Amino acid sequence: MFDLLLSDEERALKDEARKFAKEEVPSALIRKMDGDEVRYPKEFIEKAASH
Repeated sequence: MFDLLLSDEERALKDEARKFAKEEVPSALIRKMDGDEVRYPKEFIEKAASH
């Protein structure tokens, strides 16, 4: 539903971020980061910045 409020550029960014997370980040780490159980690892930030 919220996708209707996004511009094409915002939708593309959301899709690219989802693809990156799915391909590059273990789901267990995503859950821990989302739940504030761990800080975002430096390697994650560097890899995300390179995309």
